[in-house]
Amino acid sequence: MFKNHPKGLVVAFFANMGERFGFYTMMAILVLFLQAKFDVNAETAGKIYSWFYFAIYALALFGGILADATKKYKTVIMTGIIIMFLGYVMMAIPGCH
Repeated sequence: MFKNHPKGLVVAFFANMGERFGFYTMMAILVLFLQAKFDVNAETAGKIYSWFYFAIYALALFGGILADATKKYKTVIMTGIIIMFLGYVMMAIPGCH
């Protein structure tokens, strides 16, 4: 099944799947969470929301540039996966912020 696919395709798939999971989860709840949990006003919550999404794409671009420069594609992708995973674990544990 994977005979003609690049070796890093499975790793890239899971990295992208994790990023999409975080993207759509945060899109649905981030502003509401900030307002309910931290009593942040709507304007500030919107700014945090905007910077969060900017960071998603900017860090992906930075990761791509880093991977191209170092030629260590799997290592850079795996590092991104680990960082995302740790972020999700921190969000899932109450009081870990």
